[in-house]
Amino acid sequence: MLDERPNRRAISEWTTAALYRAIFSGEIAPGTALVETDLTEMFGVSRSPIREALRELEVNGVVTSDATNGRRVVATFGADDVYEVYALRAALERVAFEWAARRLDSASIEQIETAVKTMEAADPSTLAGRSQQFEADFQFHEAVARAAQMPRLLTSLHDLWIQARALLHQLDTAGLYPSGDEVIAVRDDHRAMLNALLARDPAEAADAVGQHLESRARVLVEAVRRHGGLIARGNLKDPAGDKVASTDRKRTGDRVARFAR
Repeated sequence: MLDERPNRRAISEWTTAALYRAIFSGEIAPGTALVETDLTEMFGVSRSPIREALRELEVNGVVTSDATNGRRVVATFGADDVYEVYALRAALERVAFEWAARRLDSASIEQIETAVKTMEAADPSTLAGRSQQFEADFQFHEAVARAAQMPRLLTSLHDLWIQARALLHQLDTAGLYPSGDEVIAVRDDHRAMLNALLARDPAEAADAVGQHLESRARVLVEAVRRHGGLIARGNLKDPAGDKVASTDRKRTGDRVARFAR
């Protein structure tokens, strides 16, 4: 029996998720030019899902267009970007936490508590452990926003979370974030936010997330400044260059060739 061919939507969604992973992991470095022909070879798919993925990532701020030549490149982040992303997150998440404290149900509490426990169990001395903590961190914030039952607010936060994830992964790849003390501070912050939510105290929950995001913004701005003011290709530990390396293209292409046929 022949293998069932994945439908176009499945291939498009897989390609978008794979491109996010490649950027978040540092496999495709900040500032890298995203050439469609290189990406089709890397992911083993046609140009159509690559174009759809690039459009989505550009809308979400993970990919930008070079002002001089129009090429799409992986976004780089400076101090002003950190201020903007975290100021907007703080304003919106204060509202989310305030309303979540009023509307929490048992399922939401379980998701939020699980995220905190996952963060606390992650090993920050390894790249995989830090990635696990980052993912659990955003799962925590998303679970709270969903508990607020404000779909427009959740939609507004979605793009900010994606940009914040990209920033954190870039700083981690550069070896500038997080330090051991910062890991402890982040975990303490989330435990405090959880306690405020469980106490059903809207004002305390809003203050807890506001203080968390404002203090993290200060740390991140300082990390970016230590890195010369911009997280960009060429000053990471393992820069990727302007194009995706041929070995990476072959490895990823081999991995997905059967899927994409």
